[in-house]
Amino acid sequence: MRGPRHYTEKNNSLRSWPVRFFGGKQGMSSVELVVSICVMAVVAAVFVPAYITYVQQTRVLSLVLPRLQQLETNIALFYFFEKRLPNTADLPELLGGIDSENLEVELAGGVVNLTVVAPQSSSRLYVLDGATMIASPVMGAGSISTWHLDGELADRLGISN
Repeated sequence: MRGPRHYTEKNNSLRSWPVRFFGGKQGMSSVELVVSICVMAVVAAVFVPAYITYVQQTRVLSLVLPRLQQLETNIALFYFFEKRLPNTADLPELLGGIDSENLEVELAGGVVNLTVVAPQSSSRLYVLDGATMIASPVMGAGSISTWHLDGELADRLGISN
């Protein structure tokens, strides 16, 4: 039977694990370091532009989508109370309380045609100037069940269906 192991320099597992794990090497060579930095640079070159595009798209989406949803809600409420889809004459009532800056809204038979009008380069919607989206209500069981979104603006924002 063996006695208790005593702490000695030979038994110190904390000091000897790198030697056992890396096969006797104490660190990375300069070639290994350069290769790992090159791999990280390639990964960054691929993912950073995609991430920047995603952030820009999300910012623009956060400017357009809440306005569209509020307009869709107003139209659904109008249909619920009036039992008809709104037309152009009802547009001022529907746009009440909605920030329509840089947006041109047309309405015909409940179908919303939304156009971005932002010719100034200082506008946050400048990249979408002239882009249009058509939002058509989908009727079901006496109410508007959902909306069909189409057009260049919906495609660029990734919300078309």
